[in-house]
Amino acid sequence: ALSNGTQGAGESNSEKQLTASAALVFPRVRFGASAARNDAPNGRRDVVGGFGGLSVGRFTFLGELDAIRDSPSAGPDLRQLAAYLEGDFLVRRGLNLKTTYGFLDPNRAIGENARIRVRFGLEAFPVPFLQLSAFYVLLQDIPQATTDLDQVHIELHAYF
Repeated sequence: ALSNGTQGAGESNSEKQLTASAALVFPRVRFGASAARNDAPNGRRDVVGGFGGLSVGRFTFLGELDAIRDSPSAGPDLRQLAAYLEGDFLVRRGLNLKTTYGFLDPNRAIGENARIRVRFGLEAFPVPFLQLSAFYVLLQDIPQATTDLDQVHIELHAYF
């Protein structure tokens, strides 16, 4: 894909973002890789990652690992690492138990600054195009942060 790369903002330069993704998909297994490069007047962002999934009976497992490198036009590069794991159990048609684990190291040059988010809960699809979710969220931030308070999320999504 070739896009503006401005994440929805107005076009302000002639540089573009190039994104590519490839996957091998089988009935119960999938895996692949993706990459993106976004050139901008103030620097460049490169992202590379791998992903996969596995279905066994009523269980589905998904995972992704991404390495991010920001190269500003002035200053040192910033390297980040992000990971995501998900496990789903289909209780019955239209009702899903879900657990997720998210990891972000926003600056690999700084020790012990990773953020972790664990979610678990239920997703219900009572009718087509409507999703109701309830999740308990555990947040773990850097030691001096005050933002790692547990949360409860209730969500309603209508798809059209």
